[in-house]
Amino acid sequence: GGYHYVDGKYRIGKLDSSSRKVVIQQIHAYDGPPLIKVQAESNKIYALIKTDSSGDNEDKVQVGSFDDDEKFTLKTVVTKNGNLKVYFNGDLETSYYVGDYWGDYKNYFKAGNYLQSSSSSAYARVHIYALTVYTSSSNCEYTSSSFTSDDESTDSTNNT
Repeated sequence: GGYHYVDGKYRIGKLDSSSRKVVIQQIHAYDGPPLIKVQAESNKIYALIKTDSSGDNEDKVQVGSFDDDEKFTLKTVVTKNGNLKVYFNGDLETSYYVGDYWGDYKNYFKAGNYLQSSSSSAYARVHIYALTVYTSSSNCEYTSSSFTSDDESTDSTNNT
């Protein structure tokens, strides 16, 4: 139960390929698959949402689009009655009732640069300018040493 969310301001930087897939936000189960992975791909943002407790089935829903070097906000919410909601730039883009099949998992939020490639030459840069994590049931802690500063003098690249 409770109300939980992760809210971030992002920018997708340099990619080795314009069609590179990179997951930037997730709700992941400690003892199972991720409920949702939010993925940037070809200047679009997709929510990959599990539709049953097995984790074998998922819907891929476009929740936003962005221009090269455009900053955007992304908020993923789980409400106390079991609704999963995804907001892009403040607008509700999709909502799924997940309480009947995902409520038994213990979950945590992830945000970052999760490159979807096993190629040694693949790379992606994901800039995180701000991140807020909230859960009504306990304290949340996270590290912010890899955030992109507003002056963009720091940068991190994920090479797999």
